[in-house]
Amino acid sequence: NSTTNFSAGKMVGTRLYLPAAGYRDGSDGTLFERGIAGYYWSSTENAISSAWGLKVENTLLGTNSFLRTNGFSVRCIKM
Repeated sequence: NSTTNFSAGKMVGTRLYLPAAGYRDGSDGTLFERGIAGYYWSSTENAISSAWGLKVENTLLGTNSFLRTNGFSVRCIKM
């Protein structure tokens, strides 16, 4: 769970690993939660200023609405 590398993350199934890359704050670009949680955008808007995203932690995998000004990771997944 070191914040100096990307060994922290969550395995989803047997073929998808989502690193705990954290996110960039939309107001000043500060990096938060690296090594603790991963934030990933979906392709679905929720409102003019927000969109749906996925938050991944050790024991948590869930969706929420986040401000679109935040810098989240994008992971393309073939369905």
